[in-house]
Amino acid sequence: MRRQTCAKQRGGGGFARSSTVLGVGVIAAVGAGGMASANTGKPPVSISMPDLRRLRPRILATLDAGFFRARYVRASPQERLLMRNIASFGESATIEQLQQASHKRNNEIQPTVSALIQKGLVYRPERARIAFTAPMFGAFLNRTPN
Repeated sequence: MRRQTCAKQRGGGGFARSSTVLGVGVIAAVGAGGMASANTGKPPVSISMPDLRRLRPRILATLDAGFFRARYVRASPQERLLMRNIASFGESATIEQLQQASHKRNNEIQPTVSALIQKGLVYRPERARIAFTAPMFGAFLNRTPN
């Protein structure tokens, strides 16, 4: 059995992370479309940008209920608060921004950051910056109530 590996997502020209890219939405649409049509025996269908724009609310609802929610529930209340603080700045935040938002010092924030890293919910793309490992996770937190 061959084991699949993934490139590290740390600084130095890795992966683009932007909430303006429909990356996860495209993956979800292709995956959902593929699953729905895989066993029909019909020829493949193309997915257009207008299709994605029309289906975006349904795709996001599906991602929110499954993909994002499954990650969110793994975090403790304190970790969820820190993730919401990150989300208030977008898909990443600096330690300085988190200190200001939480009214805590760096040494008080770091244990929570470390716990989130261990759970695979955030990573450090560069020095003094924390980002979500799942693209669009910050947007999920901003559109979802506590």
